[in-house]
Amino acid sequence: MKSTRGYSINNKLKNIILIISLFSLTSLSSNENVQFSYLSFISSTGAIEEEYPNTVKFNKIPNKVLTNIISSNLKNNNSRIYNLFFDNRDSSNDGVLSLVIAIDKERVYSYSYKDKCVNTYFLSTQTILYNPRDQLIVTSYPNESSRPYVDSYTENCNRSSKLDFIRFVSFYLGLTLNENQVNELINMDEDKIVQELFDNSISSNSIENSSVLKPIISYINNLNPYKLRYADFNVGINQINLSEDSLKFLNGETFTSKNLYFLQNDVFSEKKYKDWVGQQFVKWFSDIYSFPLIPYSEGDALGRQVNMKFADREELLNLKLPDIDHGFNISFRNPQKKVLLKENNGIEAYAYASYTDITFMTSDGMPNSDGIAHFTHSIKNGLVNKIVKGDMVNDWQYFNNSTEELLYKYITNLKIQDKKYIKNYVSVDAKTFKKNSNYLKKTIRLNYEN
Repeated sequence: MKSTRGYSINNKLKNIILIISLFSLTSLSSNENVQFSYLSFISSTGAIEEEYPNTVKFNKIPNKVLTNIISSNLKNNNSRIYNLFFDNRDSSNDGVLSLVIAIDKERVYSYSYKDKCVNTYFLSTQTILYNPRDQLIVTSYPNESSRPYVDSYTENCNRSSKLDFIRFVSFYLGLTLNENQVNELINMDEDKIVQELFDNSISSNSIENSSVLKPIISYINNLNPYKLRYADFNVGINQINLSEDSLKFLNGETFTSKNLYFLQNDVFSEKKYKDWVGQQFVKWFSDIYSFPLIPYSEGDALGRQVNMKFADREELLNLKLPDIDHGFNISFRNPQKKVLLKENNGIEAYAYASYTDITFMTSDGMPNSDGIAHFTHSIKNGLVNKIVKGDMVNDWQYFNNSTEELLYKYITNLKIQDKKYIKNYVSVDAKTFKKNSNYLKKTIRLNYEN
């Protein structure tokens, strides 16, 4: 009979080594120090009062309500595996990483519908972990949310600046206000409005419902800066490309209107759209796999930089994005389509179709290069919306939602590999998709991150 004594000893030794390794990793992670640098605004000019008027007023000195709300929520959590410091010290020379919440969008998009105006409020942030010594971004987590309001018609859908302020503050705080509450607030000055909404938020614990702040706080609390700082390679978005046909469609040359969510001086902004696509891809990938991606930045005159101004300092900060080793090229070759599927008893069902090619690549070391392609998946999505015949709809909201859903379903299926989805929406068969997906996971060690 063969002895199992040596086998048992070897397994015990392996288990001891594994336990020691896990303990060492946990110990190293818990010793990682991070300086919380509070709020900043992404801006190439530093004119944040013009670009983010409501957020600046909400967080103005001396009360800095937005900053204090976030800080208080973070200070109440002691379960992080790293040390988060709140003393705002200068850590530029001691190797300590810094964490900053950067506001990168405060917008209202409006359109008229019959005798109404639809006003949609947008807030977007980037939670950035960076090394102050070399001003290099380690990782960035994007979050975007919106709130629509249907208002009485006014010329050009104009609104009072105070109404916008009330809505943005309540948006941040996760509060939903009724008409009577808004009417009471509209007669107050801005300081009083903030105090009233802050008190309401505290009493109702509304931050738990905030689509702006809750994801940020959760991300910071679950961050593992040690793993990010000492990663063997960087994975991110390499390129995002729009064909001429897609650009014409988005700019309203081959469709009935322009994509109003990405206009600059009444012209479709290719850069704004690409940044948004990159943010959606990074967000879904990070959320689903707990795996950080280097964000996309258009290679314009600023280069691969994120330009910020701190909320409580005059300092301007130019952070650099690291070079990626592996990543994704996203190409929109075919323009979107709006297709009537069926009509029944005055109800019309439309599909908002989106298409893209996603390539997994490895860097070849050349600037602005497609890199070395490993595989490409052509994918599509159809978002269905039903309307009463003759009603006016905001087509661009549904087109954008279709693109967001396209990316979300693709990223999800790299994991679950649903055969029905692959058959109907991906250019390769299930066997090839599985092979490609497994290659991606092995290359970037995705299996070890979950």
